[in-house]
Amino acid sequence: MLATEPPQDAGELVAAGLEVYRAQYCGVCHELGAAGSRGIFGPAHDGMGITAAARIQEPGYSGGATTPAEYLLESIVNPKAYVVPSYEITSHPMPAYDFLSEQEIMALVQMLLAQQ
Repeated sequence: MLATEPPQDAGELVAAGLEVYRAQYCGVCHELGAAGSRGIFGPAHDGMGITAAARIQEPGYSGGATTPAEYLLESIVNPKAYVVPSYEITSHPMPAYDFLSEQEIMALVQMLLAQQ
């Protein structure tokens, strides 16, 4: 998990997010080059900074986010708010990670936003 001291800059926050990503085994389901993961049950996280911006503009988007950061936060703590098309029926639905600390969630969000 994260150290008790909050990261001081964006680079440290992204590194902390990658640490949380690995600690929570996100790569079992999601592919992310920065984490060296090749998950197959969920959408890829490479390019997520761009993808998040596009998703909230999709006509079928049913969540409440208005920014890419809000979309990622929503996806982490309430993944049922919007399920990416073609992942509606899966034996491994995205669980809610609402048990993470605010600091861990913000680190994850910033790390994913940095994936351009």
